Amino acid sequence: MLCAGSNDQWHRICKLIGRPELANDPRYATPTDRVRHNHEVDALMDAWASTRTVEECVADLNTVSLPCGPVITVQDLLKDESLNYRGMIRTLKDPQTKADLAMPGPVIKGSLSTSIPAGHIPAVDADRAAIRALRGGERPKAAAAASTKHALDGLRVLEIGQYTTAPLTSRQMGAFGADVVKIEPAAGEPARALPPHRDGQSYFFTLSNSDKRAIAIDFRKDDEKALFAELIKKADVLVENLKPARSSASASVRTNWPGSIRGWSIAPSAASARIRHTTTGLAWTPRSRACRAS
Repeated sequence: MLCAGSNDQWHRICKLIGRPELANDPRYATPTDRVRHNHEVDALMDAWASTRTVEECVADLNTVSLPCGPVITVQDLLKDESLNYRGMIRTLKDPQTKADLAMPGPVIKGSLSTSIPAGHIPAVDADRAAIRALRGGERPKAAAAASTKHALDGLRVLEIGQYTTAPLTSRQMGAFGADVVKIEPAAGEPARALPPHRDGQSYFFTLSNSDKRAIAIDFRKDDEKALFAELIKKADVLVENLKPARSSASASVRTNWPGSIRGWSIAPSAASARIRHTTTGLAWTPRSRACRAS
């Protein structure tokens, strides 16, 4: 799966596949143009991939910083780099069968969490007393009163997100009153260029990024990494969908933040691939398994 939502990303693809002249071809000048000629774009990518394995395709695309990844099977999910990096796959022992089972880890990681640890599978009714204790008795019903406060007023949220998952998560938090600051690369998030547009503004980007403020940070520069460190010290929540251990941004997150709400997409289906295809200008999956066998 390869997504290229900006013209800059398209130009990098053209250079990578040995067709730099296509960067200036008017048929592919904008994301809208590339959607219109998607069959031609798919044919170009299939021709490039046909001489490479999936692993080689991903490695080459990563060298030019293009968002990509193999479409993986359910079994391969257990070895997925992103999931394991985030502690989302845990091997626990079933108390009844004594078998080792692969279990999902927590999506939300908080420094103040006091919940029952996900380090074991409880036996039937083993945690009933602990769960009852969480209730703390019946709460008195408060009289209904009008309030202008929002549920997340005062919560400071920092987002480093692109496209859908992380931006939508923090958008919902902003709608509930959180103060959300979105960190973007110097050129802006690529989704800003996605069609359709109105008055030069992307519908896709706007729908995913309302109720936020934004700041551009280049994580390759020491002074801007220092700015990020100051911002994150003041944040209550970090929302990100970074690729693990592949960027200076990801390294800065690991250095400065112990836990976060994380959003990402895994194992894209044919349906989600088509959605990306029609909204980004290029979301390519080889229709005929064009990549040569490993």
